[in-house]
Amino acid sequence: ARLLAEKRGGTLVFYEEDAGGTVAVLEQKAPVGEGPSFRRLYIQGVSNSGDALTSLRYMRLQALLPLVLHSGEPRSVLVVGFGTGITAGALLEWPGLETRVVVELLPSVVRAGGLFAGSSGAATDSRLDVRIGDGRQELLRRPHLYDVITLEPPPPSAAGVVNLYSRDFYELCRDRLAADGIMAQWWPLPAQNDEDSRSLVRAFLDVFPHASAWTTELHEVLLVGSRRPLALDGARVAARLAVPEVRSALAEVGVE
Repeated sequence: ARLLAEKRGGTLVFYEEDAGGTVAVLEQKAPVGEGPSFRRLYIQGVSNSGDALTSLRYMRLQALLPLVLHSGEPRSVLVVGFGTGITAGALLEWPGLETRVVVELLPSVVRAGGLFAGSSGAATDSRLDVRIGDGRQELLRRPHLYDVITLEPPPPSAAGVVNLYSRDFYELCRDRLAADGIMAQWWPLPAQNDEDSRSLVRAFLDVFPHASAWTTELHEVLLVGSRRPLALDGARVAARLAVPEVRSALAEVGVE
């Protein structure tokens, strides 16, 4: 853990080893002129995400964008992977949700969740049903249907994670979505070459023929897909963005 902190140029604020791997949180300094220090989550020594502004932005959108775009009145959401807790915490800002399920493989990741700015206390909030386990197995075992399934796992290069970027996995998610449900998947552009990216998007389109890509900057792209045409209703989107809790959560990360 000390070697990791020295190599990455940060201060170690959390470190645990459990059956699934090592989990560390480092406090790191942003480049000169790019803001204050931030915290970053490392699993097996690999950087996953953190609470710098750009990360806060895309992780809040990971939860809130599909809810804003949904054609009905979404009541249930599944988040695969707790990570920093920022995506899970954003669900707490959406009124009307009755079911908020988060599945995380590593207990240590959940225990570290309170260390990240913008997580809204997701690790301990009783409105979130945080389940320890494998997200794919969770979907295989339980037939529950969701209005939204959203995830931003580590890039496919991490061991075992490629299963969450496969056509088989997208088909499983499709089968666990309500009729007008939405799937939202982070597109890991910085960790992929052109061929890998085309393969990932092709798999997504094979399962979700009605798809769009959303971005706030070059490295953060969100794929949103559904089985049915997803009409962009300006009045509905504006009304949802005007909900005080949603407006405040997005304004904090520069989406106004």
